[in-house]
This record gives sequence, structure tokens and C-alpha cells, in this order.
Amino acid sequence: MGQGRPSGKWSRGTWCVAGLLWATLAACSGDEDAAGGPATTTTTTTTQAPATTQPPEPLGEAELQSTVADSWDAIWIRDWDALLGVYDTTCRTALTPDVFAATLGQGIDALEGGGIDPTETDVKVRVEDLVEGEFASVVSLLTFPGFAEVEEDDTGTWVVQDGSWRRNDCDDLLAAAGATTTDGASGDSDTSRGGVGSVDVPAAFGSVFEFEGWRGSVVDLVEAAPLLASFSGQPPEGQTFVMVVAELQYLGATFAEPNPFLVRAIGSGEYESFDNECALDGPTLAAQGISVLASAVPGELLTTGTCLSVPTDELSSVVFVLENAFAIADPEVYFSETGTAADRLPEAVLPSADPANGALAFGTSVPVGEEFTATVVSVLDGVAEGLVSEFVDPAPAGSTYGVVIWEGTYTGSDDVASDPFVADGIGSAVFDSLTSGCVLDQQAVASAHGVSQALELAPGETFRGATCWLIPTAELGSVVVQLDNVFDFDAAPVRFVQE
Repeated sequence: MGQGRPSGKWSRGTWCVAGLLWATLAACSGDEDAAGGPATTTTTTTTQAPATTQPPEPLGEAELQSTVADSWDAIWIRDWDALLGVYDTTCRTALTPDVFAATLGQGIDALEGGGIDPTETDVKVRVEDLVEGEFASVVSLLTFPGFAEVEEDDTGTWVVQDGSWRRNDCDDLLAAAGATTTDGASGDSDTSRGGVGSVDVPAAFGSVFEFEGWRGSVVDLVEAAPLLASFSGQPPEGQTFVMVVAELQYLGATFAEPNPFLVRAIGSGEYESFDNECALDGPTLAAQGISVLASAVPGELLTTGTCLSVPTDELSSVVFVLENAFAIADPEVYFSETGTAADRLPEAVLPSADPANGALAFGTSVPVGEEFTATVVSVLDGVAEGLVSEFVDPAPAGSTYGVVIWEGTYTGSDDVASDPFVADGIGSAVFDSLTSGCVLDQQAVASAHGVSQALELAPGETFRGATCWLIPTAELGSVVVQLDNVFDFDAAPVRFVQE
């Protein structure tokens, strides 16, 4: 994430049902025959876990599913007081029935205006990243009456508070309410919460935005020439390569999520980072604490850099736009050096999470996607084992190049392209192979550990792969390895740890 892939699973939703429902109507409006005919739907309810003797069992999945299903019932009938009760103490001090009415209420109005009875919506609740009695993430699967399509609503993060599951992410809902109720405007120029700004009224560098499980800011603009990779192209005549520096903090409860933000610039034209031949040198940036592509653990603060080609005479006026590539419904975030200062957000309440919690033991083979099983075999000292290329710079003092060996089996029925797995390491930091400057000696890893380079996998074939990171030597025995199937967008990554 540091590799990842855009998918519904990774889109951390904002509970802005208004946006979801409006989108549903736009996509599915028309007669019922076009949607596959009326669907037989009922509201899903989940039976509470039976009472236990003292001490009580930690609150788990059944209780959370029931609470989320009840919250949807409250939304459909506009029982805002009941809905307020499902939020944690911090959110309840900021939320009001008016906030719900200005955001969720608009979505209900849209449904009813389209002839849909929202109380007949089928709701199924999927719980992810569950730590019983502590926290979890939730995805709600909604099927509206008369439609066959299932809409996903990533229904936030939840914590246990006062003996009940409580939702603890409400900043986006508050921001949406402010954008809806301030002067009747669309909200694009509202920088009072989130620092979103607009192309006409951008936020100043340093203004903080928050959505989709992240908070952050564009903090600097620097000339990219000293930071370019040897294979980088040159800027077009009259243009300059610049690096946009952003600080991002991950607020989610899962591990090794990607930095999901793309950056572009708007001036006399739009300047995309993907089409300007500007390539930054990963090791040079890493030495300055900047990651070109980064993963994150909960609460980790990342400094990232994106390279763009911008007309030289527009450097003082160009507007930089951040957008979440994994959640297209999220607002875009606009910044410029001369933009309007926005209020800073309060400190975030971060979940307490151990990356080893729920991790499987090395050697445990499990499905990772529909057509592959996999496991982590070992994490080795790549320097001591002679597994890194002789052209690699020496590892800094106290560090080494850690090499993870994994093994997979293809269980499908047709020949496919080879090895779909990538791996991240999680310890005191996220160890990302893309920015570590580590290059494997492919002949050595093949000879010593059977790492294959097959271009195609046959049904039933077992194969091995390897990834190399720069890692503190002391963490070789404790690093958590997250294995990810990049061929299957819906496959959840699996974490492994040494026993």
C-alpha cells in the first residue's frame, strides 16, 4: 500500500448518506425493469449475543452488527435523537439533530422523492478489523427496494465506550453539514473545517483537511531538480519540475494502508503527475524523511512528495489539488502558497492498535483472494545471508536489509500471470520496499530459498517470492509481515508474525 490497490474495501466512507443516496438515484433512476425488477427486501437485524455471567465477555461482532443495523433504522425514519446515541462522547458534543437533517435527511428526501420507501431497504453489516471489546471498522451493504444493485457504505470506525459500541468518526459529517448550511452555498469555499478550499479560494499551505480516515496538509513547494532520479525526463521548455510536499496522518485502525492521495496542479492548464516524466529518487527522498509512495500504521505521520511540471511563470499562483484516488465521492482539497488560512482541526483521537493482533504464525497457509493460498516462510538478514545485490549501498548503522520469503499456491483452473503478492513490513515503522534502496540478488534468493521467476502459473502450482526492506536489525525477529494479493481487489491482506 507500501503497495495497495483501489477497491471498495479500502474506501473509508464518511457516512454522508446524502451523497450515497443521490448517487444511487442518479445511477439507478428509471423503471424497475431496468434494474432487474423489484427486489424482495427486508431490513436485516442481528440477534444480540446472549448475556454472560460476570465478568462479561468483550463486545464482539454480533453486538456491533446489531447496533449498526439499529442506526440505519433510525436514519430511515429520521430519529436523529436515537442516532446521536450511537456516537461516542466526543462526537455527541459536536453533533446535533440539525447536522443529521442537513446531510442524511437530504438523502432520505431524495429516496422518497424517487418513490422509494427507505424503511424497506435491505441492510447487511460487514465487520472488519475487529478487536473484540475495543474497536472495529464497518461496511454496510444496502439494497434499495426496487433495485438489484448493492451499494456499499463504509460506515466508519467504532469503539467500545460505556459498555456499548459507539461510532467515533464524525468530522466528515460535520464538514458536510457546514458545507450545506453556510450561506446556502455548495461548500467548496468553506475552509472553517477541513481546509478543503476551492480553485477560486484555495486554502493556504499548512491548512489541515480531514476525510476518509486521513488528515493532512500541503506544507511546502520545492524545486525538484536536486531530487530527480537518473532516469527522469526533463521539463518542457518554460516549465519547472517542482515537488509538492504534504504531511499526512493516517487515522484508521487497519495496518499498511496506502497514502491514497493524488496531486495535480491548476494554472493556465492542469499538470498531472502521471504524464510529465518527472521521476523522484526514492533513496534521496528517504534520507530526508520523504516517501514517494508510503504505507502507514494507525496514527503514523507521513511526509510525502509528488513531482509535477509547472510553467515557471506560474509558480507563485498555481493551485495544487489533492484527491483521494480510492474514494471518488470525497471532496478535492485545494491549496496555494497565497491561499486563505483555515482553522486547524482538533487533535485526532487515534485507536490503540497492535499490528501483531490477529496476525497468523509464519507457515500458516490461508486463502489470500479467491484463487490463491499463501503464507510467510521467514524474514532474514539479507546482508548476513548474502541475498542483496552487490550494487546496494551499505545499510545505515543499526539497520540491515530484511528479506521476507513467502510461498503461495495457485488454486484456479486456468493458467494465469505469475505471483500476485506484495509484502509490507510493520514494526516501529512501515518498511516499504519501494523506498528502502534494497535490491535483491535474484540468483542468490533463487538458489538459497527457491524463489521462482515463473511468468505463468499452472493450476495447483506452488511458487515462492521475496521482498526486501531496510529494517532495524533488532526488529528482524518481531516484524509483522502483511501479504497482499494485488490481482484481487476484494481480497483482504493477511498479516503474519513469527512465534
